[in-house]
Amino acid sequence: MKAILIQQPIARLPIGLARCKFRLQLFVVLVTGFLLSSCSLSDVAAKILPDAAQTQMVEIIDAVVRKDLEFIKARGSEEFTAAENLDADFEAIFEYIFSGEATETKLVDAQINFKKSLNETSVTYYTGVYERIYKEGTNIYTIILLKNKNDACCNLLNVNVKQFDVSPSEVTKFTFKDKGFKHYIVFALALITPLFIIFMLVKCVRTKGLKRKWLWVIFILVGMYGITFNWYNGDLAAAFISKTDGGVTFNFINLYVLGTSVTKTGPMAPWIFEIGFPLGAVLFWFKARKIARETIRVFDG
Repeated sequence: MKAILIQQPIARLPIGLARCKFRLQLFVVLVTGFLLSSCSLSDVAAKILPDAAQTQMVEIIDAVVRKDLEFIKARGSEEFTAAENLDADFEAIFEYIFSGEATETKLVDAQINFKKSLNETSVTYYTGVYERIYKEGTNIYTIILLKNKNDACCNLLNVNVKQFDVSPSEVTKFTFKDKGFKHYIVFALALITPLFIIFMLVKCVRTKGLKRKWLWVIFILVGMYGITFNWYNGDLAAAFISKTDGGVTFNFINLYVLGTSVTKTGPMAPWIFEIGFPLGAVLFWFKARKIARETIRVFDG
């Protein structure tokens, strides 16, 4: 199938339509960038750890599931096998394992650390966080392997198992499924705010004869205070006030470049939207209108 591209010179478009088209393209670029940033973290984690380490981690998980302590000990490092109460600790771990057939096992987070001693002996630590999902719930495995410089692969250093009713990585991922009206409003604000700031920034740079232009540019670039929104549970809070066990904390300085910040601190953490009020952009909007009126009066006079 051949794709046919029909192009129309932008110069033939009316000015208003050309501006609208530019804003729509910028909007699409921002939306696409955000959706790409929320792609599968499992794919990213899988690229961090070497295949040999991932294979060994899955083998250890399978051994934990079948309660094969001898297999686990055989894969352990000296520090691991020398730990006190190792058998009792694993008996406690075995109690957290769901019964039945797992529907999925996936790597959701990974980390590599390096340590080099004075005698030039280097050690590499591989950390993998796996979800094993069952009908009844999900087990989270955190496995740490160590690899000495001349070893083929790795030895087990630590195993930690937790139990959840649901898959944390699934319930905290970015999706519009089962989301309410508040989520759509916040998402729209997260897109509109930087668009408005960029538009006013361009307008500021192109305004001739503007005094203290560089101060206006800095002022327009940032959003102040605003709101914080948890995409997972819909919690909405004012960014300049935070509640703690000891009381209420006021954040007197809270700035966001382009007015919006979207973060996810880990594969099982929720998406957090922080949207600042574009005070500089709003004030310059009024300033630009005033300049436009004064320019009209000069030409009319």
